[in-house]
Amino acid sequence: TTEVGLKATLANGKVRLNTAFFHNDQTGIQLNQAACETLVPQAGQTPFPVTVGGVTYSAFIGPPCAKPQNVGDAKTDGIEVEMDVAATDRLSFDFMVSSIDFQYTRLDPSVALASVVPGGRGQMTLDMKTPYSPELTWSAGVQYEVPLPKGGSFTARLDASFQDEVYTQAVNYASTQPINDRHTSWIDNYTLAHMRLTWRSASNGWETALDVSNLTDELYYQNIVDGVYTTIGYQAAQLGPPRMWTMMFRKSFGLQ
Repeated sequence: TTEVGLKATLANGKVRLNTAFFHNDQTGIQLNQAACETLVPQAGQTPFPVTVGGVTYSAFIGPPCAKPQNVGDAKTDGIEVEMDVAATDRLSFDFMVSSIDFQYTRLDPSVALASVVPGGRGQMTLDMKTPYSPELTWSAGVQYEVPLPKGGSFTARLDASFQDEVYTQAVNYASTQPINDRHTSWIDNYTLAHMRLTWRSASNGWETALDVSNLTDELYYQNIVDGVYTTIGYQAAQLGPPRMWTMMFRKSFGLQ
């Protein structure tokens, strides 16, 4: 792994900037096979050669299993940028963006299957992406604090975050799927917003906060298990939490 970064403080300490670029070469990536090679003939399958100890056998894709297998090599390039800005004594901003480019560079042709997806040989291809690795993510926040006439303060904060589309399985799609229908193990991109309103007493002893997550009530998925092109015949998915409101009260006791 190679990483190069920069940290800087600008504008008399009002701006902090962190950047990093990294490159990673992975060899012998290990995944669990959903179906394994067997010497027992399977109905309707064409045998393929497997050489063990100098002897070549006619093998087939057999019953489901979870055998670890080194499926190939890959490279990853990424860049991250973080920035905090104290615009005034009351107003501040923060921003983060990350971009990752994953690419398989070699796949072992003898690997039968590298994820729990439809059966068959040669399911993985070099253009497929590693699961749950969005190419782009970003987040941004703004905060403003208002002093109150009789002491204390009121603070409003708004945050937003974005996640790019991701595949949820190592084999992104089955070779039998139509080109226009290859999103069965795929989560679309989404943006979430979050708001927090905080009141603090003059003595800083009392604090009350109203917190609203998923402010726009975005419908999104946290994970999807694909079974559309298998004998299961359906997908299992977990939805992300809807808009949620919480109220917090806190009292701090100073020690003498």
